[in-house]
Amino acid sequence: MNTELLNTKIQLENARVLLLPLDDLRNQELKEIIFEKSIWEFMGMTMKNEEEFDRYLADTAKDKANGICYPFLIIDKQSGRVAGSTRFGYINKGSKKCEIGWTWYGTEFQEPD
Repeated sequence: MNTELLNTKIQLENARVLLLPLDDLRNQELKEIIFEKSIWEFMGMTMKNEEEFDRYLADTAKDKANGICYPFLIIDKQSGRVAGSTRFGYINKGSKKCEIGWTWYGTEFQEPD
């Protein structure tokens, strides 16, 4: 796997969403949706306060720096708002594979159009 790619600003988009690196300045906009209890019910973690939010960002940045994952912000292009997060996860350089997932959305972005 070309690990140089993990040190670049990957941006992906289609007609509905834009994925930006989680280290984008817009990551603070996650605070508008991240504390919704129902998001974390099946995720194996909680997000109750700013301390947990700061730890989430720090842990995610550490995992990215260690080549474990590449996290993204999900931007809803219709509203222009941060809608959630996803990532390339468990990056395995030896097998040149990774998982796509660890995705969550704010509850207002979970309803189908």
